[in-house]
Amino acid sequence: MSSANSNAAPSATSSPPLFPSLPVRFRRVLLLVCGALMLGLWAMQAHPYLSVANDAGRYMVLGESLARTGDLRLLNEWSRPRDILYPPGFPALIAFWLLATGRSPGGVTLLVKATQIALLIATLPLFLRLLERARMTAGYIVAALLTYACCPALIAYANEAMSEIPFLFLCLASVVLAERPDARRPNRAEPPVLTDPQFVERSGPDAEGETISRGAEPEAREPAPRLALALALLCAGLSFLVRSAGIALLIAQTVWFWRRYGWRWGVAAALVGLAVVGGWQGRSREVIRHAPPSARYATYLDQFSLRDPMRPGAGRIQLNPKGLLLRASEGVPIYVGMTPRSLLHTMAPPRSFWLIWFYVVAIPMTLLIAVGFQVGWQRGFYLSGGFWALFWLLAAMWPWVAPRFLLPLAPFTLLYLFLGVERVSERSQMRLGWVGLRSVQALAALLLLGYF
Repeated sequence: MSSANSNAAPSATSSPPLFPSLPVRFRRVLLLVCGALMLGLWAMQAHPYLSVANDAGRYMVLGESLARTGDLRLLNEWSRPRDILYPPGFPALIAFWLLATGRSPGGVTLLVKATQIALLIATLPLFLRLLERARMTAGYIVAALLTYACCPALIAYANEAMSEIPFLFLCLASVVLAERPDARRPNRAEPPVLTDPQFVERSGPDAEGETISRGAEPEAREPAPRLALALALLCAGLSFLVRSAGIALLIAQTVWFWRRYGWRWGVAAALVGLAVVGGWQGRSREVIRHAPPSARYATYLDQFSLRDPMRPGAGRIQLNPKGLLLRASEGVPIYVGMTPRSLLHTMAPPRSFWLIWFYVVAIPMTLLIAVGFQVGWQRGFYLSGGFWALFWLLAAMWPWVAPRFLLPLAPFTLLYLFLGVERVSERSQMRLGWVGLRSVQALAALLLLGYF
């Protein structure tokens, strides 16, 4: 190969793209349509009030305290104790609007919610990039993005003064910036298909008749610029400062950086985790050390050991293998059912038609997510899979039970759902035929849309 050829820019047809993508104009239209859907659905629910059924009130108190005193204090209690359970990230957002507008807490509620929907819309291109890297066909990418835009749980929590949406944004941004799956990772379950965009014959001085397929050994990976990796670490650190559950991302990212990018990046990721987790825990110890004797603080470990938070007399579990296995035996089956609820948002009342509809949608959804998780792992989504599994396990081990705890996993859950749909559809087409398969898919889409 000549020097001139080696320095020349590759032609548009010299090699297939690392990841298939939609046409640029179509991508823009799709993102605009999905953004308009999100904004319209949010606007129909938006109101300038706080919910009394969740932590919105406490977040607003902490935001007001941060704006007035520069510290996290519970101003609604007579002793105004310093808080050690809620990290400062989301209260800082509330404090920003309080200081920027000079209004009372009640006057910035709608501004906080508008920021929530703006962050949610900003996740659309990130989610689209995640879908494209999964090498899904265009139809499934469009279906997944539209489902994400119409997801009732996401829209509902964009209308709450809660930390789920900013936390979701930071986690998704960190994973998309850092994760670079193999462009042509081997997939034993999928034989080479001549019409697949990943199966082409290249000709020319750079590749004489070389054949690339989805079933070939990986030859190239999408490059990861240092700036992208640094931003991924920044987003991961900020995610912990929004919700302490971000420790799952910090752990998964440290392992991934070490394995994928070398020990230097692994050490950098570990140092970021130690800085944010250690800093927050150090502050908590300092608050407890200087608290008056009458003050009592509950740490994360105290809360974790509760047997049942809804029954004060239930006692605590033992923090040993037996106690942890007991907690897992109770929490894991519950959160298997919580996985589809984290997307569907509500579960219908007992003995109602809607409850039957819920199970008709939720049970196949759970099975398809499990299939899609396996497919994603085969395609090299180790950071996404590791973060999803670790976060899910931490939620299942937490004594409080709520589907909203899994909401930050929604983009990854939908990724696995549609990877599962694609895999099952590929296997079923030979049996059902094209018309039969599309009929089943249309029925499933109508059932899901109807429940939404």
